[in-house]
Amino acid sequence: MSMLKDNFEICNGYTSTFIERKKLIFYHIPKSAGTTICNILSTLLDGSFRLLGPLTPNSGFSISRPQTTSEEYFLKERNNIKNKNFIYGHFSINLYNFFLNSLSVTLIRNPIDRSFSHYNFQAQRGIIDTNTYLKDCFEKGFIPDNIITRQFSGNLNKKLDVEDYHLALKNLKNKINLIFDFDNSKSLINYIISIYDLPNVIFQNQQITKHKYLKKNEENINIIKFFNKYDSELFKEIKENGLFFIPPEDKKARTKNKTLFWAQNDPIYRNAKMLINKQVEEITNYMKKNNLSQS
Repeated sequence: MSMLKDNFEICNGYTSTFIERKKLIFYHIPKSAGTTICNILSTLLDGSFRLLGPLTPNSGFSISRPQTTSEEYFLKERNNIKNKNFIYGHFSINLYNFFLNSLSVTLIRNPIDRSFSHYNFQAQRGIIDTNTYLKDCFEKGFIPDNIITRQFSGNLNKKLDVEDYHLALKNLKNKINLIFDFDNSKSLINYIISIYDLPNVIFQNQQITKHKYLKKNEENINIIKFFNKYDSELFKEIKENGLFFIPPEDKKARTKNKTLFWAQNDPIYRNAKMLINKQVEEITNYMKKNNLSQS
């Protein structure tokens, strides 16, 4: 993995000791880099299906509320996804039994940073009035409390307690095959393209909130901590006990003559998306030679 310039990422993959054949299931926690990952993998994997809708009726990024949740959408579409190879969306562990014998993956972000990002994204879309007090956003459900605990305990609407926390931790340990750290999200893409023998990827991160509406001060941090005490403890437990997946270190380089190139609102490439029958080095050398890179 490397970087072409300050906003282009490169995943070359590596030679895997095995080729994964299982269906891939991605539990997408909102505002945790999942959009970029899902868009890339759904482009590369045949038979992809997104379970549309938010985790809870009021937590999605839409002005219309309440919304049809991802799990309600699943009940309508369950017969259409039986033969899909990649299923992703903001759904909870409640659907786990429908996806047995699959490779289950998630990406977890520090709850404080995740909540700031959630607020800023909602504000950017006009869903949250920036004059609204942060505490009210949590109480009205515009920003869900303890969303990681809710997603992996399956308690989506009722008040949480310590038993939900323990259940979420147990489910993450026993039912999710790969837990990646948000700070190492590129390694998720690199690992998946390696074990599924998929093309290389040159990409820019998607759905980034440009404006920071919410000040990262002590008052706001304390409000977020108050409404995310179980998530904070969950994140700490995962980190301190080494539950984040770390790909093998003795990686052998591979030769792959196919690369997905995906730009996002780039001044040069705009929203270009193409599958190119070339190695990464051939593409990056061309970009540098023609002054199409800032590296």
